[in-house]
Amino acid sequence: VVNDTATYLESTLATMAAYALREGIAGGVLEASRHAAMEQKARTAMYTQIAADGRLQLVSDATPVGARAVYATRPFGTFPWGQGPLLLALCQEVE
Repeated sequence: VVNDTATYLESTLATMAAYALREGIAGGVLEASRHAAMEQKARTAMYTQIAADGRLQLVSDATPVGARAVYATRPFGTFPWGQGPLLLALCQEVE
């Protein structure tokens, strides 16, 4: 939760944003002049969370709809909804 300091930082959205923004810019759907800086910030955030073994860290367990306390106490782990977007974003680096 962006505006709640009681919740944790989570890396999946930054990773998905990095991938999607770069795809949008490359595909001509998004203007680079408007979105490139945001894409770079998201990608930088993503890189800070790649562990030495290649896993994306700070990926939370599934976050069901519910009270803030339910969201704020999700455990972290290696989940496909974090690792998949990381692989896609990293593939963009070698294209």
